[in-house]
Amino acid sequence: MKLQHHRCRLSPAPAAVPELGLGKERPMTFWEIREPGGSDYKHVHVSGKLEHPYRLPEVECEKCGASVSSYYDVVLPFECPASFREDGLLKGADTVVSFYSFTKLVKQIAAKLPRGAGSRLKPEACLQPGFLDVPSVPKDDFLWSNLWSGLDSMVVSERVRHVIEDLAPVGIEFFPVAFRRVGSRRSESAPRMPASGEPEDMMQNFKTAKAVPSVPAYFQLLVSAEADCPPGAEPGQVCKLCGEEKNPDWAARDKAWKNLTAGLMASLSKGLDLFRIPQRGTVFVSDRVKTAMEGIGATNVCFRAFPPEPMKVPKRKSKLRL
Repeated sequence: MKLQHHRCRLSPAPAAVPELGLGKERPMTFWEIREPGGSDYKHVHVSGKLEHPYRLPEVECEKCGASVSSYYDVVLPFECPASFREDGLLKGADTVVSFYSFTKLVKQIAAKLPRGAGSRLKPEACLQPGFLDVPSVPKDDFLWSNLWSGLDSMVVSERVRHVIEDLAPVGIEFFPVAFRRVGSRRSESAPRMPASGEPEDMMQNFKTAKAVPSVPAYFQLLVSAEADCPPGAEPGQVCKLCGEEKNPDWAARDKAWKNLTAGLMASLSKGLDLFRIPQRGTVFVSDRVKTAMEGIGATNVCFRAFPPEPMKVPKRKSKLRL
């Protein structure tokens, strides 16, 4: 049976609200959506690991020599066509192709996807399905199912999906998770630490439940909406073939993000309720999303007010060949 994804598309919310009694407008407050603090063992025990076995290859531009990639992992709401599931270009984790070869591959895949999907097929983007292995029976509203960073793999319950869809943010999609292995232990129980002491080894060592446990529906929360870049952090000149930025000014970019204020964030948010920070991938939500999540008592999620501390842009390693 083909999995169905859900897309939210309606008008964004206003970026500012009146300041009571002062006749002025105060910026909307934004919150970084995060996994609550805890041990790495608890993280793996509750959220497990979401695997996307079908990923588009990395691209090395034959014109500028740069590695073409995103600043954060991109997961798309499209199933990998059956005819490509044994293709080594999509199953090889370290596969590198030229820009010309990538363009040819994209055209072939796009011909088997919904209309308009081809423009979203970017280097190293993941295709569906995503397979979730988790050592305990899931019950929380949020699962952060990537071992060290849940940013690209936020998994949410059906009631969270409904709440977000009711708010109708732009650039938000959902895709069902396919459970592959589920342990028999309760999520609130203490995690069993592996002999190696390494949290990731919990994924190989946990025992799958003999009887298939009753697991509620979960969905990947896919965030493609992005805020604008602040002054000084805009992309510079790009390669005419691959579109990768040439010689980015990291010092100026880092300074621009460090000086980002709540007011500037509101103007850059474009009225979005749920979005990523460009060049970083951090996910932020508006007051009304936070209020809605708190209203249903959403579990295994917390919100940190912006700005909590200066933001630092992660530098990507250059792969230019001399």
